[in-house]
Amino acid sequence: MHSATTAATTLALIAVLSLLLGPASISRIGAFSFPVPIAALLLLPMFGGWASAIACRNNVGIPLPDPPVVKAMRACWSSAWVLAAIAATSVGLATSADLTSAAVVRNVLIYHAIALATLSLGYPDLLWLPCIVYSISCMLFGYPPHEPRYYWWAIVMDSQASTGQLVAAGILAAAATALITVRRPAGPGAWAVRRARRAR
Repeated sequence: MHSATTAATTLALIAVLSLLLGPASISRIGAFSFPVPIAALLLLPMFGGWASAIACRNNVGIPLPDPPVVKAMRACWSSAWVLAAIAATSVGLATSADLTSAAVVRNVLIYHAIALATLSLGYPDLLWLPCIVYSISCMLFGYPPHEPRYYWWAIVMDSQASTGQLVAAGILAAAATALITVRRPAGPGAWAVRRARRAR
């Protein structure tokens, strides 16, 4: 049993926000100004990748058989949800003149990989944390002073995406999918359960 309802609701909300925020951009946060304005649609994939990973959480709290066919279905399930996340975040591209669809796809794949890696490590309740920390780090520290460009590790802030970036993002997403394929993902509350066991 997976958290499909939560994921689907989140993606539906993302699709609406994508349509509304298509032309919007962010030029500064408080005292921090960016070398170039960041399109709002570059940030929505963070939530899309998070939602697609939520759908992969295992809500069954008891050990169950995990034969190869189940592992294959888990990989297909993850792939289907990342495609849904790409579709939801791409709704607003028609009204965004400076953003390419490749950049949205790249970002969804990267955030999906980060969230799935967190899930495979056994922290289903903290899928959002690495994604947010990474995004804030990119926004605040991902560019050289007074230069209109971003460092290689902050590519999610770039409104353009190269073929190499798409391939790298795809490899990351595939690796993360492989992790949850060979290792059954944990369900909500797993982190708290582990902490309680260690406290005994």
